[in-house]
Amino acid sequence: MGTTQKKVEPKKSQGFQGVRGAIWIIVACFIIAVCVFKFVFGNPDNFVGGDPEAAVKNGNLLGTIYKGGVVVPVIQTLLLTVIAISIERFLALRTAFGKSSLTKFVANIKKCLKDGNMDEGSETLRQAERFCC
Repeated sequence: MGTTQKKVEPKKSQGFQGVRGAIWIIVACFIIAVCVFKFVFGNPDNFVGGDPEAAVKNGNLLGTIYKGGVVVPVIQTLLLTVIAISIERFLALRTAFGKSSLTKFVANIKKCLKDGNMDEGSETLRQAERFCC
């Protein structure tokens, strides 16, 4: 006896999909923060005699930040992570709202339910799922 199996089509990607591994964002932000700490804030031009262990040149803000120590790259990592994830959420939410009216969609589903037209309602839901997920 042969049985027929339904072929399942993979979902097509629609719009921005978001971040799959947020840990990599944190790692990248940490690497960027350490590089900025060492090469920008720790630049020898920011210190008297070019030695980062010496005094900071008068009024040099970058050298003063460097003197904050290891807590500076940690704070920078947190700042960069918040900025990166905020941008990601903005892009994800912008695409999640879709292009049609939510009110019109709900009205169509209610009409299909009221009329007992389940096939049309199911098709409307499938189309909406294709666009949002």
